[in-house]
Amino acid sequence: GKVERCPVWYLGLEDDRIEYERRIAATVLAHHIDPAILSDSFFWDSGREQNFVVVTEARTGQMIAEPVLEGLKARITEHRIGLLVVDPFIASHTVNENDNQKIDFVMRQWAILAEETDCAIELSHHTRKGNGQVEQSADDLRGAGAMVRAARSVRVLQQMTKDEAARAGVDNRRRFF
Repeated sequence: GKVERCPVWYLGLEDDRIEYERRIAATVLAHHIDPAILSDSFFWDSGREQNFVVVTEARTGQMIAEPVLEGLKARITEHRIGLLVVDPFIASHTVNENDNQKIDFVMRQWAILAEETDCAIELSHHTRKGNGQVEQSADDLRGAGAMVRAARSVRVLQQMTKDEAARAGVDNRRRFF
């Protein structure tokens, strides 16, 4: 496929504005990025300041948070966002994360938004605790397996092993994956 530069919107749903500002500043410094190029191509928000919950759970079932989805759609369209990163996925809904039908419903809302806006959407998610397991796979994601089945692509980041660090000549393997 064709590779092209596009505006990106990062929705950080766990931390406050100050923490995200620190992370962005550190990334800009570490990768020698000219901050001027980010002004019209990188957008971000903190879930502590705005509500980005797209599906809620009530006694009567799941409810789509239409004002939130319409707001996301409007901003994606307005800024021609090509990639939306939602971090973490679990903070974008209030349904039981172990219920396959409910998680599938949430995933469908993200898929519909992606299709309607022609925007790639990346949903970051955590794995279960490793129980001493060295490598984890997509099957080790927290909650219902419906998330993996509904995703177009799933990547699992693994911490660099001692052997990999030795082969690469890396002193602090915890800084690499």
